[in-house]
Amino acid sequence: MDALSYVFCCGHASASYKDVTEVASFFCLMMAEDSFKILIVEDDEISRNIYRLFLKNFDLTFCDSDENMYKELSKENFQLIIMDIGLPNSKDGLTLIKELKSSEKYFKMPIICATSYDTAEQKINALNAGADAYLSKPVTKEILVEAIAKLQAFYK
Repeated sequence: MDALSYVFCCGHASASYKDVTEVASFFCLMMAEDSFKILIVEDDEISRNIYRLFLKNFDLTFCDSDENMYKELSKENFQLIIMDIGLPNSKDGLTLIKELKSSEKYFKMPIICATSYDTAEQKINALNAGADAYLSKPVTKEILVEAIAKLQAFYK
C-alpha cells in the first residue's frame, strides 16, 4: 500500500486533518488532468453552482432527472456520480442508485449521495441502496474532494 492509500484508508498518527485534505485535493487535481468525468444528478441551481466552484478542475456534467441521467450515461463514460436524493418530477435518487448498482454496466460506478436529508435513517437507506458514500449538505470542499479521492483510489 502506498503512502497516499495509507493516509486515506488507515489514517496516520502524524497526519492532521489539514494534511489529509491537502493530499486529497492534490490527488483529485492530478486525476482531473486525465479528464476525470463526474456526472452530477442535482436539480437545485445553487447546489450546482457550489459543485462548479468546488470541482472546477473536473469535467462536470449536470442533469436534473432520471431521464436526463440515462441520456448522459449513454453519451459519456463517467468515473463517478454525485446523486441528490430529492429529484422533483423524477424517480428519487435512492431508486436511481439501486437501478445503477443492479445494472451490469454500472454496478462498479462509484456513487456519492449528497443530500440535505440528514437523518441516520436516510444515510442507512442510501448506503443500502448502493451509495458508496453519503454526504450531508451543505458539504465543504475538503470533504467532497476527499470523498472523491477515496472512491477513486478504492475503485482503481
